[in-house]
Amino acid sequence: MRLTEEQKRSLDGEKGVILQLAMAYHIKYGAAMGAEEFIPISSAYTFFFSPRAGAQYFPPRHVQLSDEHIGRFCKKLAEIQVRAKNTIDPQAIDLEKWLQMSGSEATYNSLKKAVELCRKCGILANWTCIPYIEAYTPVMGEHCSWSESSALIYANSIPGAKTNRDRGEASFFSAILGITPNFVLQLDENRKGAHLIDVQCQINTITDWGALGYFAGEAANTGIPVFTNLRTPSVEDAKQLGAAINVPGGAVMFHIVGVTPEVTTIEAAFLGGGYPKGNICLR
Repeated sequence: MRLTEEQKRSLDGEKGVILQLAMAYHIKYGAAMGAEEFIPISSAYTFFFSPRAGAQYFPPRHVQLSDEHIGRFCKKLAEIQVRAKNTIDPQAIDLEKWLQMSGSEATYNSLKKAVELCRKCGILANWTCIPYIEAYTPVMGEHCSWSESSALIYANSIPGAKTNRDRGEASFFSAILGITPNFVLQLDENRKGAHLIDVQCQINTITDWGALGYFAGEAANTGIPVFTNLRTPSVEDAKQLGAAINVPGGAVMFHIVGVTPEVTTIEAAFLGGGYPKGNICLR
């Protein structure tokens, strides 16, 4: 992969061992996915359950880490600042109601340490799976690295941001490096619709949106479904639609003609090419 001078310095260890290991992983990740370069990101959404879980993103991996090893990791991570806005996924218990949730004191203490560590390095520890509501909404064309299935499909489809379905460690490394490999949905040519769904029925309730999403996910599988004749969804509607698409399928975005920013026409959804015969949702 092509590296900038700054990226080479990170790989050479000039910016510390945390960034060095993150850069080495990202190069392997990008090469495996066929990326030729890295691109800057505006935000990341990742998993950071505890200092132990964060330490396991780095070598040695898949082993039981000692308290001493975790302590060294925390000290090194606290010395850097994330380079992109970063939020994290919900945790096992609520820090204020952990006793009511039958949480253990060990779990509570671990999460509390995670919050403290996140604050030191600039991560917003808001424990949410809907960062586009609870934290920030990216805008059209912004490159991101998000890891939660229902969040990333919303980011791609409604505001028109660009993110792949990154693993937790990949999105975490993207946050601290401020870059992500440039592949798949980061590229315009890969955001082409794969399946046209002509909505001929009334979609009114939140249940309707979920049913439509399930149908679309099953029909499109990992392809990008394109909806036409569909009204503009509310945030809650769009959240339900995207989450339901990912139940039977694995699409990372959908297009709604006239709603998804990059798709003003059916032709635009298919990048000017022909499109398949639509599936019709009957009344």
